Amino acid sequence: MLRLLSSITSFKGTKSGLMKAVKDAASLVVVDFSAEWCGPCKYLGAHLPEIADKHPSVKFLKVDIDESRELARDFDIRVVPQVKFFKKGNEDLIPDATVIGADINAVCATINSLS
Repeated sequence: MLRLLSSITSFKGTKSGLMKAVKDAASLVVVDFSAEWCGPCKYLGAHLPEIADKHPSVKFLKVDIDESRELARDFDIRVVPQVKFFKKGNEDLIPDATVIGADINAVCATINSLS
């Protein structure tokens, strides 16, 4: 299930649902794995809409690991925030890159290098 949060979509679903979202995307897909109780997640989450606005061709998804436990297990998310990047056509859903922690500069640099 997808719900729009500004220019970021809240994703609640399975790995196959995420695979479809990546397959259907126009270009790069950025997935922010986070949790409501996580301070660094809130910090990163406050900056992601601005980053998303600067990259309108990139699809941004937000996954709450407490609401999507199966998906968090599928991607072995043990630390949040964790941002995974998938290029369009990534049928295997193996991340093209990952940023661990609330490193806004690393997220921006990764988007620029992959898009």
